[in-house]
Amino acid sequence: MYFCMKGAAMAQAVAPVIETQLRIGDNVPYFNLFYATREKQGMRDRIGSDDLKGKRYMIAFHPADWSDVCARQAREYKENLKAFKDFGIEVLLVSGDYVFSRHEWAKALNLPFYMLSDHKHEMGKAFGIYDDLTGFDTRSVFLIGKNGQIEYLNSKYNAENDSDFRS
Repeated sequence: MYFCMKGAAMAQAVAPVIETQLRIGDNVPYFNLFYATREKQGMRDRIGSDDLKGKRYMIAFHPADWSDVCARQAREYKENLKAFKDFGIEVLLVSGDYVFSRHEWAKALNLPFYMLSDHKHEMGKAFGIYDDLTGFDTRSVFLIGKNGQIEYLNSKYNAENDSDFRS
């Protein structure tokens, strides 16, 4: 656990801002990852872009489980879950942590979301937000519409800045 927190702190301290090449109106890149929830570890369960066709959803990347800033980001989403539901938005949290860590973190914070494991950083690379220098997916947010196109993106998302969350 110390390694995860130390690594996430390092990523936040030294990571250059990664700018995605994706733009509003682009189709969501294909993904299909293992996920966990607070209820189950999900070692055999996957969710992907094909499963979410016809739904609105937000993909929120964060560097690592068990770090203070990532926890703040996740809690913001949890505290505003009703607003997301009112707009018909499913929330997916993505990090490079293993599925078992995602499950334990979701349980510890009582997070009601799909916790995707991008351990090989395939999704981060497809979205253009993986940082080779730190080895982490950078903190980013993408809102995907029912048509599978990007409606909003922020590849410079700052979880400590309330205006980033409010946008």
